[in-house]
Amino acid sequence: MRLYHSSLLLAGLLFVFSVTISQPGNRAADVTQSNNTLLWRISGNGVRQHSYLFGTYHTRDPRAFQFTDSMVAAFNHCTAFFGELHLDSAVRDFYQHYWSETLLDIAALFTSATSGTHRLAARDSTWEMTLFSKEVELAAGAYPVFLDAWLFRHAELQGKRVGGLEDLATQLKEFIPDSIAAWRRSDLAEESANGGKSRKNHRGLAIRFLRYMQEGQIAFYQDQDIESIEQTFNWAREAHGRKAVEVMLDDRSLGMANRIDSLVQIAPSFVAVGCAHLLGEKGIIAILRKKGYTVTPVHSQKSGATIAHDTARLVRADWQAYPVFHQSATVELPLEPVELPPAARSSGGWGGRLAIASDAGTGVNYFLAQLTLPPHRIITDWPALMQASLAGFADSSTQLTITQVQPDTAAGPNALAVAATSNRLRARLMMRDGQLYLLLAITDTNLAQKGDAERFFRSFRFAPTPASRWEPLAFDTGRCHLQFPSNRQIFLTSSDESNLPQQGAVAVENGTTFTITVEQVPSYQYFQSDSARMVSKIFAIRSQNRASFPTITADSAALVSGFLQLRFAMQADGGGMRGSILRKGTFEYLLTASNPSAMPSQASVDSFLASFQLLPPAPIQWESFSSEVLGFSVDFPGEPEIAEQTNNARRYGSPNDEATAVTFHDMRNGGKYTVGALLLNQYARFLSTDTLFRSEVQGFYSKDSILSSMEIASSNGNVREYIYGQPQNVVATRYRLVQQGRHVFLISYFGSKNQLHDSAVDRFFASFQAHPTSTEQWEMAADKVPQFFGDLLEEEYSGPASTLAERSDVTELLRMEPHHTPIIYSTIDSLLAAGWASEAEEAVAANIITWLEEVNDTATTQFLRERYSDFPSEPLREAVLNTLIALGSRQSLQALSELLQQYQPDGNRLRWLARAGIDSGTTGVMYPGILSLAELEPYQEALYWLTLRALDSNLISLATLAPHRTLLLRNFRNHLAEFVRLNNTQSSENSSAGDEAELNEARWNVRWKLLNLANYLSRLPAVADVDSLLRECAAVSDPQIAAAAAIALLQHGVEVDTGVLQRYATPLENRTWLYRWMLGSGVAEHFPAEFKNPTSFATSSLAEWFEAEDGVPAIIELIAERSIRWKGVVSVGYLFRFTWDSTAARANWSRGLVVANAATQPDTNPTILTDYDALEGLSVDEQFRYFIEVIGE
Repeated sequence: MRLYHSSLLLAGLLFVFSVTISQPGNRAADVTQSNNTLLWRISGNGVRQHSYLFGTYHTRDPRAFQFTDSMVAAFNHCTAFFGELHLDSAVRDFYQHYWSETLLDIAALFTSATSGTHRLAARDSTWEMTLFSKEVELAAGAYPVFLDAWLFRHAELQGKRVGGLEDLATQLKEFIPDSIAAWRRSDLAEESANGGKSRKNHRGLAIRFLRYMQEGQIAFYQDQDIESIEQTFNWAREAHGRKAVEVMLDDRSLGMANRIDSLVQIAPSFVAVGCAHLLGEKGIIAILRKKGYTVTPVHSQKSGATIAHDTARLVRADWQAYPVFHQSATVELPLEPVELPPAARSSGGWGGRLAIASDAGTGVNYFLAQLTLPPHRIITDWPALMQASLAGFADSSTQLTITQVQPDTAAGPNALAVAATSNRLRARLMMRDGQLYLLLAITDTNLAQKGDAERFFRSFRFAPTPASRWEPLAFDTGRCHLQFPSNRQIFLTSSDESNLPQQGAVAVENGTTFTITVEQVPSYQYFQSDSARMVSKIFAIRSQNRASFPTITADSAALVSGFLQLRFAMQADGGGMRGSILRKGTFEYLLTASNPSAMPSQASVDSFLASFQLLPPAPIQWESFSSEVLGFSVDFPGEPEIAEQTNNARRYGSPNDEATAVTFHDMRNGGKYTVGALLLNQYARFLSTDTLFRSEVQGFYSKDSILSSMEIASSNGNVREYIYGQPQNVVATRYRLVQQGRHVFLISYFGSKNQLHDSAVDRFFASFQAHPTSTEQWEMAADKVPQFFGDLLEEEYSGPASTLAERSDVTELLRMEPHHTPIIYSTIDSLLAAGWASEAEEAVAANIITWLEEVNDTATTQFLRERYSDFPSEPLREAVLNTLIALGSRQSLQALSELLQQYQPDGNRLRWLARAGIDSGTTGVMYPGILSLAELEPYQEALYWLTLRALDSNLISLATLAPHRTLLLRNFRNHLAEFVRLNNTQSSENSSAGDEAELNEARWNVRWKLLNLANYLSRLPAVADVDSLLRECAAVSDPQIAAAAAIALLQHGVEVDTGVLQRYATPLENRTWLYRWMLGSGVAEHFPAEFKNPTSFATSSLAEWFEAEDGVPAIIELIAERSIRWKGVVSVGYLFRFTWDSTAARANWSRGLVVANAATQPDTNPTILTDYDALEGLSVDEQFRYFIEVIGE
């Protein structure tokens, strides 16, 4: 963790400046053997008493602490001491500006412990932070502090005036951030490339290198051999570059010399700087001499003397009690702590405050952290959590001993404490009123003999807890207020890729923790409705707290008021939680009250929840936005943000499409305002407005759909407006699509359905103006040599390494553009005339044919149609059909229809028409002629399916099919006879598994044809021949085929045997499908009465009970949960009951059992067990026993 190495990093940085950068240039004239000394006397230029300049070395090696008699005398003579930095101020500034991430480290550790991980998932092992640890120290008995810190603290203890020549920012502003970032990037890159070995190798190499260097430098430093030190570090000029040396050495030397010039005039001063700053034409000595000072070397022998006493441990005598964390506690420290501002906590993570005091004189760092629980969490076993959290501070080099958790009455009432010790760390963790207080004393040497840590721990005292009262609390985000305990803590979570920042507050009142969070939800809810998201959030809280199954109650009155509200309750190991989740527009409000030892009282929670109210909208500050580059101007209700977007999956273009979104999230009133500016690929074909909208907006996995659309009269171009969302949701998106040639603008507002046409939203849409665009010109150069393709192909792929895959990718490598289209036509004709020379060229040609679908050239359809029969292989002919389908124009689909009828290729091409023909609305041009293909068996299945899609999309009418009625009826009769024959066919004893599979596949293919044709026949007028066929079909033994025929007869008004539908609906997995099938056919009133229990229609997801056809259940209760193995997959089973009547006396409970994927619960498509019927008539206890004992097996 950073905690171990924070002071070491600071020390290492100073080491870089004081030693490893040498002055470039020839210094031989300035340094002679007689000048080899670390101590220099400063006199002259009006100085009344001598001052001294001393070269230091940033090390803890004992040999560096053996001083000459002259140095000791000079130190004692001076009344002032100045180092490069003021030691305490530098450390304070370092933590304040460069170490705020420490709080995030601690929070992450406690989050891991809360989640049961019991370890910090990713420890900071970057090697640059450990280069200067004790592993680099070579000699035994290394001092706990560095030489410059040792001198500073000794001067302080002697009562000298102390100070620094620079501040920390001066030293770090140029070199350090870039250096750390570069080391980290290099380390991670090599680690990734070498299977995770790079970091370890780097660390070992660095330590060996520094040991080698430091051993030599210490010997030179001990002999005061400055010339040898300079020669050893001469590599810095090449390693860092002249500019870096000027910034990090010369510029700083000049600044320090100017500061020395002022200080020595005031008092005799002992100035200690890195020895690299002393020498050279731009060194401190030369600069002071130019200013008129006499700077002379001072020589004497070393006697092993020390300055005041022979201990290396410098204990400050001025320990004081300091208040921390807004005076909620006090603690004694050797210097005033730096208290960092609270950092935005991660979503679901711990939060808090951090205070740091680093005593550089003793090498001990003191950390204090106040930690608050993640929102909506219940901790019922604080001792286990506290011990698990401290265990996270152990690493491979630390043997950590953790004590038992005990009351700490000395710190304050109701406080628990646990301690942990190692040779480098002592920790104490206390808990009071649901908050943790962490005290750490850390050093990189042996801490066992340092009594300062014990003083630090013993002195910690909680301040008296002030009396709490309930008072109003308002949030500008989400515009709400409520009554909340006065001892609250406000927090903000950090945003991530899928979530916006979340505001909240937490407070403890009489042992109960009250929490509120306000969150603006993302625009799209994949797989889920608003209510489903709310249920999922409740289940997430239940999972985090390992609580019992929640009871969820829907507030029907809230729905009338325009928002959704669910109340819930759950128990957890003797404790419990009650809460409410509300959805109003784009905001989600989650309020909870939890207690670790008892379920919070209903009365107190009701009072808390009832105090919640929404505030009126805040005033809007409109901002005008205009961009010539993006091509539009608009007014936003705030300052928007601009973001580039790339979406290679867009259907209407290629990766060359350009897209930029300008967005404003209204964090106060709610809503997301966006203008997307798109420049379509100039080589792509134009699409209709509806098709363009669907391609851009409609996600394949989203349940949202177009609720309404209308043309808008506008001078901006082709404009259409859409409302997009889910019918049952409280939110939706209002879109306006403006198309001006290749320029497309998508204006949108995502928010409450009730606000889609508010004055602010209307102003936003009305203010949009597209800038005029110039007329587009297309270059269609045809005067190229037709053989250019063959020449380029030969040049690009003549080498022996050429592969078929490389050749087929030639269109990308040659960067084909529309003006190449006539050349491509000529090239294809040339290849057809000459014959295909190789398989590779054939693959390339197929790739080029497919590429033609991207080109805005009306000649492509006719060109491909005329040459279809000339292509010599199936892959090339298949490429032609695929291209005609992808073009999706009336002409291309008409050409496809003619080719299908004339040459009868693979019938699957008909299915692929959904890719373009259905979506673009042009499939109808192929009818009715294409229906003649129904006579051919390979085309029947695909043609039936395509025809139904065309009917459902209103692309064709029944009148279009009338000429082929006789053919379709004959096919239906033949399919029915074939199905009966196959069903009566029994496998013989000699049949193989392959024979049985082939028979089942044949049955399935005929069944599929019958189902599609039955759907078609149900739309025809009720006449004798049709109904006779349907009755015959309803009598077959296959339940699904019989049900399809029965539904068709019901649509014709013909009575049917209800047993047919009952037989199909008996398995639970068929009921929902059958009900929706009959509902869509307009005959839901004939659904079997015995299966009309609302449970039958519960959709697949736990959360989607709210989307059942019978409305919103009032109460949902989970009864049991168990991991089970179902259909070969390990899943989770949930036994539940629910009712639509919240009146207990009249409640008619329904029950269900759902299998869900444990990793993505609630599952979007679980399997409802067929054993459900066995639960009917059983008591809850009997159901539970059945669930555990029977289904669990």
